[in-house]
Amino acid sequence: MRFTPAAICGTTTPDEIFPATAVTLQGQLGLKDGAAFDIQAVCSGFIYGLSVADNMLRGGAAKTALV
Repeated sequence: MRFTPAAICGTTTPDEIFPATAVTLQGQLGLKDGAAFDIQAVCSGFIYGLSVADNMLRGGAAKTALV
């Protein structure tokens, strides 16, 4: 299954744990039929998110990715 696009958010937002910040962002951007998830890695979240996106793109799980 290929997700287009994947929305990956590298944040830790204690004010609102559910729904994930990436899902809220996905809805506000009008993105549909894609994976959206948070990476709870605090300071290294962006670098970790880039790595996850890279692997999703190379592995064929996503056609595009937003980090």
